[in-house]
Amino acid sequence: MISQHFYTREKRGLYTSSAGYDTVAKSPLPDDSFVKEKIHPYCVYSGGNENAVTVAHFPCGKMLLSQAVFVPKDFSGQRTAFFAHNYILPAEIVGEVLGDMKKLLFTRFEKSCNENPKELTNLPLRAECAEKKLPEVGEVLHIVNCVIKSVQSAKKTYVILPENSCEEYVFAMLIEIYKHLPEGVKHLLNFCTNSNEPRKNIHLIFIKNADRVGDSRFRDDFVIDRSSQYMQKNTFSLSERIEKLPQEKFFTEINFWRKRLPHEISLINKAEINWLEKNFEKLQFKKIPSEFIKKGKQYSSLYVVLEILKYASSKKDISSVLGNYFLSPEDYDRTVLMLERNSTGS
Repeated sequence: MISQHFYTREKRGLYTSSAGYDTVAKSPLPDDSFVKEKIHPYCVYSGGNENAVTVAHFPCGKMLLSQAVFVPKDFSGQRTAFFAHNYILPAEIVGEVLGDMKKLLFTRFEKSCNENPKELTNLPLRAECAEKKLPEVGEVLHIVNCVIKSVQSAKKTYVILPENSCEEYVFAMLIEIYKHLPEGVKHLLNFCTNSNEPRKNIHLIFIKNADRVGDSRFRDDFVIDRSSQYMQKNTFSLSERIEKLPQEKFFTEINFWRKRLPHEISLINKAEINWLEKNFEKLQFKKIPSEFIKKGKQYSSLYVVLEILKYASSKKDISSVLGNYFLSPEDYDRTVLMLERNSTGS
């Protein structure tokens, strides 16, 4: 079951008798210790007066889906506040939810307290979710590459948004980013759609105020400025990095994949290499000889190479496809399983 949790500034809360921020209501689960230790640290807000959606994963496999909104006046009527509505998803359904990011991002949240929130079997959706047309967001592979590195390291990825960008623009970017992420990264990536400050344990943060990222707190992180299409020197674009992928590099990568096999064997003979060299110049891989594919299925490395080339040839930007796979050897085993599972025998 999906648990619910509400957090804001009130006269008193569930865990304190004095005025201030605290849990003001929750469903029977999760228990108090989980709420105080795991949920409260994510109940922060620095989004100006716009909504901020946060996703965070816990070691136990549960996932937090949260929305914080600006509150002009708190209970006293004298100061501003924020109100957070949190869903805590059990590990059993997290993978299913992450598989449909549009539904996840268009979850319906409350903006005021429900004193007796119930546990749910499904996330409630906004009415406009199905027919909502999202804006075009362009190239996101450089963000994807930075995000993967952020999950694997202490660096954060900040994406500076155009001033007039709407919530749907961020959602569209997230949907595209998740299409390119390895499954393992999806289950580790914590993001926030709107924050003017660094967030602890959040890997990907969207921010509108470019002036905020000028101080030393952001110096060692990835900063991607979508407002001017300029990327600072500590960011890089995967598609730019391999836009002019030389033949020598391509065949070096094939050799790397071949060496991952547990046995010594020459997978690509001279005739095959000549064919690949001839067609690589023209990027014509749709008609890979059937004996190549048949042979490749016996040896995973060559099979992956040939299937990726077939897939890449149907895309406009072949460099991004090649880069996604050939420059990410850590994804090799996952790619083999995916290709073999989806194989139609052609």
